[in-house]
Amino acid sequence: MPENEMKEPLGGRAALERFQSLLSEADEEWSRLDFFRRYRRGEHRLPYTPETATQEFRTLAKRSVTNLMPMVIDTQVSRLKVEGFRPDTGSDDDDAHGHEQWQWWQANGLDARQKHLYDAVATYGYAYVLVWPTESGTPSLSPRSPLTWYVDYTPGDEWASGAVRVKNDRGWFLDDVAMYEFRRDATARAWRLVSVEEHNLGVCPLVVFDNSWPLDDKPVGEVEPLIQIQDRLNQTVFDLLVAQTYAAAPQKYIAGLELDPDDDSASRNVASALSHRVWLLNGADSKVGQLPEARLDNLIASIDNTIRLFGIKSQTPAQYLLGELVNVSESAIVASDASLQAKVADRQALYGESWEKMFRLAAVAAGRLDLATDQSSQVIWAATDLRSLASTVDALGKAAKMLGIPQSELWARLPGVTQQDVARWKRTRAKEDPLDAMLREANFDGLDT
Repeated sequence: MPENEMKEPLGGRAALERFQSLLSEADEEWSRLDFFRRYRRGEHRLPYTPETATQEFRTLAKRSVTNLMPMVIDTQVSRLKVEGFRPDTGSDDDDAHGHEQWQWWQANGLDARQKHLYDAVATYGYAYVLVWPTESGTPSLSPRSPLTWYVDYTPGDEWASGAVRVKNDRGWFLDDVAMYEFRRDATARAWRLVSVEEHNLGVCPLVVFDNSWPLDDKPVGEVEPLIQIQDRLNQTVFDLLVAQTYAAAPQKYIAGLELDPDDDSASRNVASALSHRVWLLNGADSKVGQLPEARLDNLIASIDNTIRLFGIKSQTPAQYLLGELVNVSESAIVASDASLQAKVADRQALYGESWEKMFRLAAVAAGRLDLATDQSSQVIWAATDLRSLASTVDALGKAAKMLGIPQSELWARLPGVTQQDVARWKRTRAKEDPLDAMLREANFDGLDT
């Protein structure tokens, strides 16, 4: 954490130049990110159709969009939940909810708002949390989208050097000292500085959350690598809809029947005849026949294969995309979920470091410089794997019995158990007889008689 040195804000000209410089870079990046946003929402490039395609074909093209992006993102986001914070207190008391940092988390509603952050990180490749001091002393902690703020940030750097935002005719520039607000003149369309609000946090207070680990390029989200496969899926679904619409049923034909091109009633009579069981045709050379229906199996198999490739590329288990997992054992379900769980563990490592950095910066914003130097704190992630409660309890019981791990240290690993639950259980146990509690922690089952 940088030292909280008091610096003077930039002058008006310097702030305006920095704002305009970053703004010129931001437009290109916002355009790139908006493309990912539209794919996330299902606004895809439509499958290829010739220029002469009819309106019916174009309608089928719109209906062919089969958006799997939300499934991939939601599957990842649903497995990510911070449920506690364990600071380095220098004591044996690890009640994560008795500490000031966790109260800041609760006051900012991050139990729920953290999901907005993870969704944005998965969609765009990165997002931020804005840390800001308040008069109450409780710092403001707000998830922010990269579509609203552009940050001058090099992957691998600990902190951003600056950030800009534009909304209508208002603009903001943020650096390590202050927030500079600009207004755009309605006639001259020129920006002018209207206010400066100092924060004195020592760094640009937008904490970056990355979805991947690049050092030489922008972080990659979940949407970008899947766009080509998504387009391929939409094209194959479009081919299926065309075949289903025009060739799934046997097609009848009449050969050798001459119609007057100027007689509309003749064409209507032929169309009506297609629904009759008995046909009467004039002309010795007239023939009727039937073309076989198109086979759709190959197209359906191609769709399934594309969806499987979608799952492999995104590390999303096939059962989430195809729904084919029926009547299988728990071990088989856990095994099929291994790739997703590995990805979730990777994201927890990335996001966890950013959360811990955010807590240290929040301590500066709250005036608690003693907490800002805590480099050993950890966020606590909820257990979200697919093991059943029975198998988890069995494994933890063996760990306590065979490895001598205190039972109370394993409570937090039970699925669905929060840190509040663990703290309450510890308080309840503290009220018990001290000798009984000591023997239980030591896994002492009693003497043989």
